[in-house]
Amino acid sequence: MSNPTIHRDICGTVPGYRLHRKNDEDRCQPCKSAWSERCKKYAPEPKPTASEVASEIDWLLSLNQGHHYIITALGYVGREHALKSRLMRASRPDLATKLSIMELTA
Repeated sequence: MSNPTIHRDICGTVPGYRLHRKNDEDRCQPCKSAWSERCKKYAPEPKPTASEVASEIDWLLSLNQGHHYIITALGYVGREHALKSRLMRASRPDLATKLSIMELTA
């Protein structure tokens, strides 16, 4: 059970939120809002879906980009097996074959 909220001059800031937490108090709404904004600022970007990755590969292949360039651009260097798994989940084994991932992970 938390202690009741104590309003302070620093309420509405991240340090105010942390002080509430340190004192095991209910957080006031201004502090909750400040913490929420901080979390949004530092939250990682969501990963693209498997179908979005497949669309990106289709597009890069249409531009005649090389296999190594595509794998590097997508951030899968050394993790080609993970890219193959995502393409299989997107029902696009054809792209795994075009990128020669089948041979790399076999």
